[in-house]
Amino acid sequence: MAAGNILKNPTGIETEMAAKTVSTKRETEKKDLESAREGDDRAFTRLVRSYETRLFAYMSVRLADPSAAERLVTNVFSRVHSDLQNSEEFGEFEEELFKLAETSLARYGGRSGSGWTGVCLELDKTAGRSPPLEDSVRKRLVAAVEGMEVGERHALELRYGSGLPLTQVSKRLKRSEDVVKGILAGALVTVKAALKSRGGKNG
Repeated sequence: MAAGNILKNPTGIETEMAAKTVSTKRETEKKDLESAREGDDRAFTRLVRSYETRLFAYMSVRLADPSAAERLVTNVFSRVHSDLQNSEEFGEFEEELFKLAETSLARYGGRSGSGWTGVCLELDKTAGRSPPLEDSVRKRLVAAVEGMEVGERHALELRYGSGLPLTQVSKRLKRSEDVVKGILAGALVTVKAALKSRGGKNG
């Protein structure tokens, strides 16, 4: 009877098995998190191995200089290790990890003077965090930013790279805030179009 059900509804069985796998993984992660909070370094190492590839991909595509990703990833894991042992409000590991990653990216973007990271974080806010982008997509995004008019790039650098408020960007560019908003909106449209394109064509 069970075999008959599998043959009749293989997709349903696969879905159920996948759900059980996810549930088991979450339980294992929860146990490792509890052990890591008590000082178990092996448990924390298992958590790192579960997320390091994904975190590296997430950060590298949001950096104008992807080579900086390895150092930032190490810093994020170091910080999350400290927080989970010292903060009583530490939540789910994945949520806390990527929250720290976003903070680290924002700080790096401000120090490096590049608007690229800020643009990516702004897109994350408007579209939700996306799966890691392919290298070809990242290259198209870089090309899109480089192909913008000088005024658009300058506005992006000031607003997202240097982290200046809109009022300060307006003063630097000697344009009204409404005009600056329009410039930034146009720049983000260009970036979003590059995200949606396939092989250089819109799709």
